[in-house]
Amino acid sequence: MTTVLGVENLRFDRARAQQTIRHLLSPFLVVFFAVFASAMFSILTRSPAALATIWPANAVMLGLLIRFPRLANASGWLGGVAGYLLADLVTGEDPVRLVLLFAGNLAGIIAGYLLLSRVERRNLKLRDPRSLHHVTAAIMFAAFAAGLVGTIANPLIFEGSSWQGFLFWFATEAVNYVAFLPVLLTLPAPRWRRLRYPLAERRYARPPLNAGMLRKLLPGLSLVVGLLLATVIGGPGALVFTLPGLFWCGLRYSIPVVALLGLLTSCAVLTEVNHDHIRLLEGIGSQAFALSVRLGVALITLTPLYVATVIAERNEIVHNLERLASTDPLTGALNRRAFFHRGERLMRLLARQERQVAVLMLDIDHFKQVNDRHGHAGGDRILQAFTHTIRAQLRDGALLGRFGGEEFAILLPIVAEGDGAIVAERLRAGVGRLRLFDQSGQVLKATISIGVVEAQADATPLTDLTNIADRRLYLAKRNGRNRVEWGERKAVQR
Repeated sequence: MTTVLGVENLRFDRARAQQTIRHLLSPFLVVFFAVFASAMFSILTRSPAALATIWPANAVMLGLLIRFPRLANASGWLGGVAGYLLADLVTGEDPVRLVLLFAGNLAGIIAGYLLLSRVERRNLKLRDPRSLHHVTAAIMFAAFAAGLVGTIANPLIFEGSSWQGFLFWFATEAVNYVAFLPVLLTLPAPRWRRLRYPLAERRYARPPLNAGMLRKLLPGLSLVVGLLLATVIGGPGALVFTLPGLFWCGLRYSIPVVALLGLLTSCAVLTEVNHDHIRLLEGIGSQAFALSVRLGVALITLTPLYVATVIAERNEIVHNLERLASTDPLTGALNRRAFFHRGERLMRLLARQERQVAVLMLDIDHFKQVNDRHGHAGGDRILQAFTHTIRAQLRDGALLGRFGGEEFAILLPIVAEGDGAIVAERLRAGVGRLRLFDQSGQVLKATISIGVVEAQADATPLTDLTNIADRRLYLAKRNGRNRVEWGERKAVQR
């Protein structure tokens, strides 16, 4: 017995040690590889005697530490430090230059982290102007900290003045943080739920290329045109040639898309200016000129983000008002008017793709008795649990509406005949397994009756389909309840 316990303890200690190692190594490796890769890219593409025009490493490390707090431990910070040092050592940097550049990088990251780590996570998604204020303030503070290091580094590395060093390092860090940090903060998480279903079953959610989709591309195309004009025409005004396109993108696209377009635009402009493809003024190549360009690009990149956050805030207000006007407050299901409005729009989309639809009418059996026996609070719990169960069984694209006290409707696209009845039976069985308790501890149970109709999306109006499904629902109730009635076929019953 003692031997068995000893073996079990040894296994437990080994598993705990492995878990600890993974906990320490994972942040280190993630931050290390991200920083090393981005730093190497910049080092290998810069001029030998100058700082890199595009330096994403600082924003990448800060963005990772803020976006994923589990990386912001000692292991993650050490991974970032190792990434910087290895990148500089691989390229054979002078030791003095290496230390000063590393100090500037780390000073900015620490300063930005001190501010952003104190901001609530919901304010880091740039969903309104106030959240962008927080991020902008952190960017300016990080650039300021790097600029302070520049006051020491510039005289030693480039034999310039301390003031020039502060301004140049400040501008360089500002434009890189403005370009890269918003992208990292707003990058959407993967929607794994969509991957559970075959592409063929989700095709109805992707309309074919049409004039409407082409109109959505126009803001991005206008941005490309602005970049081309800046390259071809040049001159002092070339920097703002992209501004109308960025404004338009800010008005029409989501914040993550605007942030990504701002990143691509700023990188393109800085690269083109650095290689003299965009000629702002002939013969200008001084540090002051580069400072002016980088500050200008930073401000231009920030502008559409502010526009996008204002639009996003307005859209959220409108969305909340629409939700209040179109949903049932108790269950969150669509009300009758919203169900038909959205359902008819979905039917038109599916009709263009020659898809089939199913309409299900559902009714909770003996719901009045539930209210009488357990009170309205018990009835409300049944309704909420019922809608939660139904939603969990439905795929993306299906609509759920509440038509009356205990009567609901579902519209869903189907692939083959009989799919609607299969879904209905799955819903009936799922609700039948529900077990809830009222305030006195009594068990709350429910069963449902369902009427189903299937048709081509372009064959029958939605109102007619709901009427047919409603008649089949009442047939199911007359035939004993807790069953599915589907056309002339035999009812599915358990």
